[in-house]
Amino acid sequence: MANMKATKSGNLYRVIVLILIATVLICAVGFAADGWQKSPAPDSGNTDENNGDTDENKDGSKTGDTPTNDPEEPVIYIPKFTDALTGLETSERLAKLRHIAFVTENTQYLYGMSSASVVFEFPYEGGGTRYLVYQSDPKKLGKIGALGMARDYMTSLIRSFDAIPVAVGSDDPAEVKGTEGVGVLDLSRSDSFAYTENTVFHYTNGDLISAALAASGISTVRTEASVLPYGFYDFGKEPTPSGKRASTVLLPYSESNETELYYNAEAGTYCYSKCGSRKIDTLNGKNITFKNVFLLFADATTYEKADGVTTVLDTESSGGGYYISGGALTEFTWKFTDGKMVFTGLDGNRLTVYRGNSYFSFFKSSMKKSVTIQ
Repeated sequence: MANMKATKSGNLYRVIVLILIATVLICAVGFAADGWQKSPAPDSGNTDENNGDTDENKDGSKTGDTPTNDPEEPVIYIPKFTDALTGLETSERLAKLRHIAFVTENTQYLYGMSSASVVFEFPYEGGGTRYLVYQSDPKKLGKIGALGMARDYMTSLIRSFDAIPVAVGSDDPAEVKGTEGVGVLDLSRSDSFAYTENTVFHYTNGDLISAALAASGISTVRTEASVLPYGFYDFGKEPTPSGKRASTVLLPYSESNETELYYNAEAGTYCYSKCGSRKIDTLNGKNITFKNVFLLFADATTYEKADGVTTVLDTESSGGGYYISGGALTEFTWKFTDGKMVFTGLDGNRLTVYRGNSYFSFFKSSMKKSVTIQ
């Protein structure tokens, strides 16, 4: 009898334990299920429930307004001194000096052109061309040339770029009048500052030019009032080039004298060629390349004289032009007013360009249709 009671008590105990275990399991499952229904998935978008039951976080900010770290602005380096003609960084000494503008001939061998800040090319009678090669530091110049004679129509560019023109005489009587007050350094007046090398062409170098400048009394200090015909984009704010495609520029000055410029997208510059051959600076073997290309159309007149013909280019009036850089073309107009040249975009504002060296082609307006840009 006692054993039966013990057995019944044990069975009852087991039943109670099983009931308790079942109850606990049922409650646990219920609570878990209830939690799954109330808790949104992390990517549900319910930011209020994801961040807790309160309207504010511990730092006092509202739920969902968790502060984020904005990406840092890139540091833009702005040099203290820049080259007046290229807009690129230079030394304090050079920033205060006027550039030297060498009149040079379009010969087979070009010396010193690869280091130029600016190069102008002009039409010349007989289908030829001449250059104005602007250098920033005469002391560092090696051989440069072949030097040519100055022309009156170059003076507007001399004044607009506040440079010191260097030539070996003038084959235009009007040049003396046109450059009055500009200060032309004529190396033909002395054998001490230029030389020949078994040819009819004259050359010079940094030491000779420095001596010539010292002897001439011409001021080498750049004036505060000097302003370029155009402006430069701010550092770090250069836009992506846009406009008509301009990867190839062909300028046929004559049947025997064509200038070609080909865009190198990797370098971002235009390589200068003549009649299908890439031009090399004979001084250092470097390609002659330019960041910017300007094409200015101007009226021209050819005069017949007893000793031949003379071409006069009108650089002191106005005309149309193309600004080419980065493989793209932008139209603008140029005008000579108050003794200075001004480039104006089609929007009516002063033309803004990229920083770097530049090539300028003055081209006869009557031959505009012969230009190829593609």
